[in-house]
This record gives sequence, structure tokens and C-alpha cells, in this order.
Amino acid sequence: MGRILEEAISEAKRILIDLQIEPPVILADIAEYLGVEYLERVLNPDIDGFFFRTSDACGHVVVNRHPVKSEGRKRFTACHEFYHGITAAEGYHIYCLEAASTPSSPTEFACNKFAAELLMPAEPFREWWQELRHNKDFRESILAERFGVTMEALRIRIKELRLR
Repeated sequence: MGRILEEAISEAKRILIDLQIEPPVILADIAEYLGVEYLERVLNPDIDGFFFRTSDACGHVVVNRHPVKSEGRKRFTACHEFYHGITAAEGYHIYCLEAASTPSSPTEFACNKFAAELLMPAEPFREWWQELRHNKDFRESILAERFGVTMEALRIRIKELRLR
């Protein structure tokens, strides 16, 4: 794993420890801790969310609350955008627009790793996965509900953690 991805995972772990929180994380708590404003607005359905900094240096994360966007998708997008805010240099007015068609880059991968670790921390995830080993028919849906994520994000996390 590259340094940029390790830093993203470490930052997510640090936040979870500092806030002493367990899944499912509360987005408002994370935003407050990071000192960014978290907003949900109805946007074009092609847009998931974005981060920007205003002239007063305040960071803002805006997530699309369009009816086609699931709660799990909104939560992942918010955490992804939080990491754009963490890594954005002071004084820059960064506009990171996220959509399903956004090309993948090391920065985008790092934001996804941060979001995955923040929403589905590896250790509790592994524990709950094992706890539900006898409920294979519903294990994934139960975990998606517990962590507040989409089935797609959950399945990617299962693969990343080599649980299947």
C-alpha cells in the first residue's frame, strides 16, 4: 500500500480514537471535529458532492440529497469530501466535484480509503463479520445497515479486507 493511502487510513483511525466513536459514525460529529460545515442540498443527480473553502478559510462539504442518492452513498461521499478538506492546503479555494464519472487518481483513492476506514473501521468490521458467520444469507445486508453504507461500498470493503 502506498504512503498516501496509509496516511488516509491513519487519519481516519486517529479521528475515531480522538472522538472515541464507534460505527455508525455521526457525520455532524466528524464535521464539527474537522471544523468544516456539512450541508446537504439537492443538486444535479450526476453530482455526488464537493468540498470548497471560502475566503474566510472555512471549509464546506456539500452532499447531494437528490432523491436518487441513497443515505449510504451520501455518507460515503461526505467522508470522502472531508478528506479533501483535510488534505487541501491552507489558503487554497479547492473545488472538488465528485460524480460517478470522476476519474480515479491517487488523491481520489486516498479519499475513498479514508471514507471506508472512517465508516467501516477494519477491526470492528472484521469482528462483526465473524460474529455473523452463521448468518451468511443476511450478513452483508446486516453489516451495511450497521455501518450505514451501501452494499457496493460494503462489498468493496469485504474485498479490501480479504474476508471473501
